[in-house]
Amino acid sequence: ALPIYVQWPDSRRWYRLRLVPVPNGLACYFTDITESHMRQAEQAAAERTAVERAARIQDLASALAEAVTSLDIFAAVADRVLPPFGASGLIIQVVEDGRMRTVGAVGYSQAFLDLINGPVPDLTPAAYVMARRRASFISSADEYKRRYPATADVLTVCGKQAWAYLPLVVSGRVMGLCVVSLDRPRVLTGAERAMMTTLSGLIAQALERARLFDAEHARSQALQR
Repeated sequence: ALPIYVQWPDSRRWYRLRLVPVPNGLACYFTDITESHMRQAEQAAAERTAVERAARIQDLASALAEAVTSLDIFAAVADRVLPPFGASGLIIQVVEDGRMRTVGAVGYSQAFLDLINGPVPDLTPAAYVMARRRASFISSADEYKRRYPATADVLTVCGKQAWAYLPLVVSGRVMGLCVVSLDRPRVLTGAERAMMTTLSGLIAQALERARLFDAEHARSQALQR
C-alpha cells in the first residue's frame, strides 16, 4: 500500500498513513513523522538559501566587474545588497590620509554624514572593525549602547536600529568600511552574516580598482588643463 502523508489540523503534526487490506476491510497505520518532516523541510530551505546566496553573489560580482568608477561601485552595491536583507541604509567609506571619506551613502541625513567624515574616533564600531579587520554585527540600539556607550548619542542622529559593519580589506590592508543598516532591530542569521562577509570582499576588490581609475582620470584631467 502506498503511504499517505497528512498534517493533523489541530496539532499541526505530520503523520504517515498506510492503509492495508485485511479480510474484513482495511487496517489503518499511523506513524508520527513530524521531526523527520521538519528536518527535511529545513534541509530543503537551507539548499534554497544556498542557491539564492550563490546567485546573489554572482549577480553582484558581475555588476562590480562592469562598474568603472567608485560611484558605479556604490550604485551596484546599493541595488543588490540592500533588498535581500531588508536594509534601509548603506554607507561606503574609504581611508585617505588617516581620515574617512564617504564614497556614497543612502538612507542617512546629511547631519549624520558630516559626523562620520574625518578621523575615526576610538571606542566606535568603525574603529573596532577596522583595527581587527573583522566584521561586526549589532542587532539593536540597546546592544549598541551596551557595547559602545561612549558614542551612544550618535544614535539620535543615525536613526537606525541594526547594523552590519564590514571592513573592506585588500591584500591585508584595510582600505575602508561598508555599513549596512536596518530601521528595526534584527539578528542576522549565520548564513546572512557569511553572505555579507563574502560580499564585502568583492566590494573591496572592485573599489580598489575603481579608485585607481578615479585617480588616473583625475591626473589626466589635470594634465589636460
